[in-house]
Amino acid sequence: MGVGLKTGLALDALSDEFEELLDKANDAALSGEIETLQEALGQLAEHLLHIRPFAPDEPLSPNWRSLLSSWIAGKPIQDVGSGNMRFIEDVLTYRLVWAIEAVRVRRVALGWEPEIISSSAAACLETGLPKFAMAMLVRAGLPSRTAAMAVVSALNPVFLDVAELREWLESDEISDLTQESDWPTPTTALIWQQFRKEFLTTSNQKWSTNEWRRNVDQTSQEQPYEAGRLYRVETNEEDRSVWICTPDFQRIVKLRRKMSERLPTVMTARFQEGSAQCFLRRLGRSRPIWLD
Repeated sequence: MGVGLKTGLALDALSDEFEELLDKANDAALSGEIETLQEALGQLAEHLLHIRPFAPDEPLSPNWRSLLSSWIAGKPIQDVGSGNMRFIEDVLTYRLVWAIEAVRVRRVALGWEPEIISSSAAACLETGLPKFAMAMLVRAGLPSRTAAMAVVSALNPVFLDVAELREWLESDEISDLTQESDWPTPTTALIWQQFRKEFLTTSNQKWSTNEWRRNVDQTSQEQPYEAGRLYRVETNEEDRSVWICTPDFQRIVKLRRKMSERLPTVMTARFQEGSAQCFLRRLGRSRPIWLD
């Protein structure tokens, strides 16, 4: 936790109260119950910000609870007041986050196994947003709290880790919305587009191999194919149909099912003698979605 014995004993003395408040804050952060989140974090701050080393060097201003509530609500910096940003950065996003994470880590060290995202309230406090999904977007690289709030408020997405966030960003719904010039807001559309593009093309994303057997649509056959020969697979971007093609892109036959995937990818097909199915092998990012 990065704290000494005296601080540890102080946390021990009020551990039950701290843990109850932190559970309440984490639940509220996941569901977006802003008033509950503000109240729980405010009560935690009343205790924790008087314990060294979490206590600030200067006395808390009389309106610190109001500033905490405004920050968590995602209010713009101009509304919070630029003169209050030192308090926000030093006391709330540094000292208070450190304090509630110390409470969480102490609890885990004693054998506690959380049933929810145990650091969701800390994420909201760090980013100044009232819901964990919003905080996840900012933590993932979206440089606009306004955009994060607009996206989550409009769609109410459910993602609890980076893999689920990536899958959501890859979905057809988000792909279509991203093409709009005023989404999520007219002033943040370009910011959102750049964020999504950069997030989905990060070089550290692992590629994986997937294999399937799929039926072909015999009525779509345009030329004969040979069993055992390796063919390429191409997906039509307009209607999501999947075609088996020759190496020079000439269409042979279409699969019965459609597919949505994210490029780049390498996909091949082989036919077996006497079978109406083909054997598909794909190397690429994430997993494609097979459509009926």
